[in-house]
Amino acid sequence: MVRLLSGEAVGETAVMDAGLVAFVGVAVVVVVTPGPDTALTLRNALVISNLANPKSAVFFTSLLPQFAPSGRASFPALLALGLLYCSITLAWLSAYAVAVARVGVVLRRPLVRRAIEAVTGVVLIALGLRLAAERR
Repeated sequence: MVRLLSGEAVGETAVMDAGLVAFVGVAVVVVVTPGPDTALTLRNALVISNLANPKSAVFFTSLLPQFAPSGRASFPALLALGLLYCSITLAWLSAYAVAVARVGVVLRRPLVRRAIEAVTGVVLIALGLRLAAERR
């Protein structure tokens, strides 16, 4: 059975998402200045942002129960599904990290870096102009 979120619940989720984005933004600003505890700070920020993400809670409470048997065997089945999800996520993020590390060598070249920064700047300027021109 799929439950639809009410408008109020969606609004609360949006507020939590905004808070999560603000938290991650602050964490990124803090981590930008490297120090002896940079890796630890980044790890803590990522763990907190993962635990505070309301979409994960909504996903696990709405999607997984429909695949678990009813009755006493539901907890082990839900635990197995959760561990399967964690394993798939770990494999995906590990493969992603390896790919990013390999591509990172190319992206750190000065010419490529300047091109990426130029394109990013143009995109941000275009978005800013669009927001400024938007009617309210």
